[in-house]
Amino acid sequence: SAKTLQFSGGAVGTTAVSIALNTTGAGSAATAGTYTSTANFAATTLTDAIDTIAFDIAVDGGSAVSVTIDQTAVQAVGDNDTTIDDVAELNTILTNAGVTGVTASIVSSKLVLTSSTTGASSSVAISNYVETDADTDTTDGTGFAAGASAAGVAAVAAGAVKTVDELVTAINANTGLTD
Repeated sequence: SAKTLQFSGGAVGTTAVSIALNTTGAGSAATAGTYTSTANFAATTLTDAIDTIAFDIAVDGGSAVSVTIDQTAVQAVGDNDTTIDDVAELNTILTNAGVTGVTASIVSSKLVLTSSTTGASSSVAISNYVETDADTDTTDGTGFAAGASAAGVAAVAAGAVKTVDELVTAINANTGLTD
């Protein structure tokens, strides 16, 4: 059952006003941190030996791992050509580069990197992106160039006590406490 805080009399007025101190309902599960590209994922061919895609990736607030994708890295996975054909190849490239705790997938045509942990400390961040193209014939379609990180959210148990911020928001939103 919901616990409430009541105000009555004084500056509030003669009618009691109730503010729930805990959540109601089933609660919610923790979520994982993600990085979602702004561009659609597309197969990417590194046509020249000096073409590279480089970036740093930090998972769950850990130290960033520097990743350099070049022809050698791409030829070591999948069908062993110079094209990153799909996220299966991309996942293997990331693993081979020492990246752990994250999985690449495609959601609504966008590259999504998802942390293997959940909760408020779950996160995936991409930084220091650089594409090197010897003669402008490579277009990076992986999605690392631009995107947004979203931290995971902690689970909320059914009937959990609200935070101070949630209580303040509920108090401020209560129309019974306005002039």
